[in-house]
Amino acid sequence: MNDRRILHTIIACQEVVSKSQTNSDLLQKTCDVLVKIGGLQMAWIGIIKGEIIEPQAQAGKVDGYLKSINLTCDKNDEMGCPAAMAVRTGESYLVEDILRHPTEKSWKPEALRRGYASVLSIPLVKKQQSFGSICLYAGEAGFLAKSNAEYFLTIADNLVNSIDALNMRNERYRAQYELNKTLEKLRWTLGAVIQALENAVEVRDPYTLGHQRRVADLARTIATKMNLSKDRIDGIRIGGILHDIGKIYVPAEILTKPRRLTEVEFNLVKTHPQVGYDILKKIEFPWPIGQIILQHHERIDGSGYPNGLKDKDLLLEAKILGVADVIEAMASHRPYRAALGVDVALEEIKNKRGILYDPEVVDISIGLFKDHGYTFKD
Repeated sequence: MNDRRILHTIIACQEVVSKSQTNSDLLQKTCDVLVKIGGLQMAWIGIIKGEIIEPQAQAGKVDGYLKSINLTCDKNDEMGCPAAMAVRTGESYLVEDILRHPTEKSWKPEALRRGYASVLSIPLVKKQQSFGSICLYAGEAGFLAKSNAEYFLTIADNLVNSIDALNMRNERYRAQYELNKTLEKLRWTLGAVIQALENAVEVRDPYTLGHQRRVADLARTIATKMNLSKDRIDGIRIGGILHDIGKIYVPAEILTKPRRLTEVEFNLVKTHPQVGYDILKKIEFPWPIGQIILQHHERIDGSGYPNGLKDKDLLLEAKILGVADVIEAMASHRPYRAALGVDVALEEIKNKRGILYDPEVVDISIGLFKDHGYTFKD
């Protein structure tokens, strides 16, 4: 085998290594290259499965050869087939002239019957343990001489490294797939819990049926228009859906009272942000849901509740949710009054722009309704 052919074979095998996406593709294309470019009569690669070297890829003039020989890798059989010998010893097994080889094993006559004249079997070794072999058969004696065998050892080493790399990559893919499945299940569970909490509030206060979801949708739309990250937008949406969860603590007769509340009653209603925070604070959401809910009735001038926080102390998410909550509440029917309508709500936030409500949030909210045709969905 001349140096030019050896070089082309090594280069072609390297290309196979760099382009293969699966082990089966890697092994088969390596065999193809060894036959087509390397000038071999037959090449096959086997992986140990139990006590058997199981063929994984083959190319060239096979003609049933692998089915006709014993591929058991018996450690006590000192004259097994070339593949078994390489696996057993952990070293390359070279027969330069099969015709003159002294073995009486069946692989010899089967090889000669198919025109094989020489054979080289190289173990595939990882961590000093053979896990398979690559077997090369040539049609002329001496074709696989010791001087050429060194080049094939390089190909075998590269093959081992590539198998290992593909296995690691596939393992990462499998791990990522399982992680994605787990995350999807957690997202579904979180969604179901959120839906249950939302329903718990609305069952007790039928007049606000859909209020939380409408507020959540408006807040999400405002945040999207502000070019916030998808992650923050998701947090705002969840905060909107849960922002009135603290009303579970408020007696239903107060929530549905068909007249304006007394100061004592209103003070009780005003506890719902703190109660909502206390309910959710121990849940490890990927967003600051507890703080968003706690702050959604705060105002930038410090006149809100429950803690009288001012502009710089407020989360942007809470500022957005606060404006969305005001618009929806004024635009919708309440037990003590008829709906005031969107226009009145927008006039309210416009008049209190920079006083109670964040200026940018107000401007975007008005633009959504006036310029972009936003409407509440039932």
